[in-house]
Amino acid sequence: MRPGQYPTIEEVRWRRSTLFKPELQKRLMQLLKPTLFGFTNHIIYEKIRADLKAVAVHSFIPVRDDLKSFLLYAHIQQRRGKTRLDEAAQSPFLFIFSGNGYEREAAANAISAPCKSEFEVLSLCYLLNDWVPNVRAAALQAMQRSLPSTKRALIDGVASYLFEETGRFGRMEHQEINALNGFLFTPDIVETLISRLTAGLESRPENLLKRLLVHAETDRFLPDIWSNTSLRPSVRSIALQPLLNGNIKWQDGYKFEWIDKLFNEKRRVPQIVSRPLSISVDVHQLYAEALKDKSPLIVKTALQSLITTRTDIADFRPVIERLKASKRPAIRERAEFLLRD
Repeated sequence: MRPGQYPTIEEVRWRRSTLFKPELQKRLMQLLKPTLFGFTNHIIYEKIRADLKAVAVHSFIPVRDDLKSFLLYAHIQQRRGKTRLDEAAQSPFLFIFSGNGYEREAAANAISAPCKSEFEVLSLCYLLNDWVPNVRAAALQAMQRSLPSTKRALIDGVASYLFEETGRFGRMEHQEINALNGFLFTPDIVETLISRLTAGLESRPENLLKRLLVHAETDRFLPDIWSNTSLRPSVRSIALQPLLNGNIKWQDGYKFEWIDKLFNEKRRVPQIVSRPLSISVDVHQLYAEALKDKSPLIVKTALQSLITTRTDIADFRPVIERLKASKRPAIRERAEFLLRD
């Protein structure tokens, strides 16, 4: 904005709604000023990247939306509808939030250096779920160039958050999913996340464990999780179920089932995939311990597994006879069903 010029309506709206501190607002506004030869001020851009290092992982979404609003304001205010491909190539980690697909693609193509913050790692990973196929392809190539040289501590810091968020990414194809899993979900990261889970440092351990079960590296930790009575019964139950059933199931998107092909009627249903358990356990001993556990949820899980797997209950009949008198309907009904057979 030139001296003596009043701020526009778009600028006033953005300044009122933004979460950014005044210093960052000022630097973002300086990016809009034309510089010598028309190039973006690289020093200001690097200062903005340094400011974004302080963004917490769980604050990524509101900050991302704030940057989108700023770039929309800048598009309306100064560029008058022109595509900012040169600026996007010079400030890639800013313009990957642009509302213009050409600018997002140009920004992704310009990314080759390692990410400097957790915010940038998240920005690159979220770009894999872009609605434009060309942007997703450019983001995949950018990730393959940038993440191998990025500090491992930055990737470890966002792994727990991405484990939950990537389950909601509906636009990624198998190529993007495999590449993301290869960079983020290595055995070392799985072990780190399991350590955080067992130490009670995760706010939603059930969701995290369900996502971790997709990877075979998690199987060796399941016996310890199930036997750790200091954890929530819901977490222990999730770990116990695959140990008893011998396989792990999860939802992998959706598929369509025909109701009537003549009238083109179909419905969307969850697509369930499974894999076998990669470790061997003493299932008989697990049943004996689970049926006597203090937690009703663990007992219910064991009874349901006996029903599902059609396991011989001869050795467990005395325990099931006692469970038949339980005050909890979920346990009592399953015990009665097993004894009825």
